[in-house]
Amino acid sequence: MEDLLSYSISDFLMYSPEIYYRLLARYNEAIWPLHFVALILSFVVIGLIYRPKQWSGLAVGVIVAAGWLWAAIVYFQSYYATISWAAPYFSGLFVFEALLLIVGVVSGRLSFTDRPYGIRLIGLALFVGIPLLVPGLAIVEGREMAMEEMVWLTPDATVLATCSLLLAASRSHWLLYLAPATWAILRGALLWAMESPSWWLMPLVMGVTVAGALYRRYSPHWAR
Repeated sequence: MEDLLSYSISDFLMYSPEIYYRLLARYNEAIWPLHFVALILSFVVIGLIYRPKQWSGLAVGVIVAAGWLWAAIVYFQSYYATISWAAPYFSGLFVFEALLLIVGVVSGRLSFTDRPYGIRLIGLALFVGIPLLVPGLAIVEGREMAMEEMVWLTPDATVLATCSLLLAASRSHWLLYLAPATWAILRGALLWAMESPSWWLMPLVMGVTVAGALYRRYSPHWAR
């Protein structure tokens, strides 16, 4: 037991920061120019939420679920698996969330039926800022733009975007928060072990999302 307690998070890190970011650069080079498609999809999501239509919830749900599936199948299975034995487990987590998102919009447990206001508007503003914030952090950390993470194409950015959209939703079931929260905790710990200056970002956004969701659920209707 004493030997087990002597381990730290860094002892379980299976790769160095240099290896991870080189993998990210190789991945971005291989999927170029899908980054433009991902950016267009982000603008589509913003429009569908700010000016919702009858089919907005289904469209947003499909886009977000597609991002989780892409990360599960392409990123984890084809790339991340080359540096970590945990890739299949992470892939399963992302497939699980994608299925929950589809079931959520079909069953009405995840919906975007009216224009956001109050706490939901904060969620939408957060979603708008993520495509700028994530690459911005890469620059601050001294990484090349080829190592940036893109919404719908990489896990971290997709989870951050999903958190903000759950907060911006008219209705969101608590099960939809499980996979993002799990990934936020895991990645926060791994990035901390990698000595990344932005290790705090994912746990912070997840915390804001959960706090906002609880506030929206239990506060008076006029204050939401």
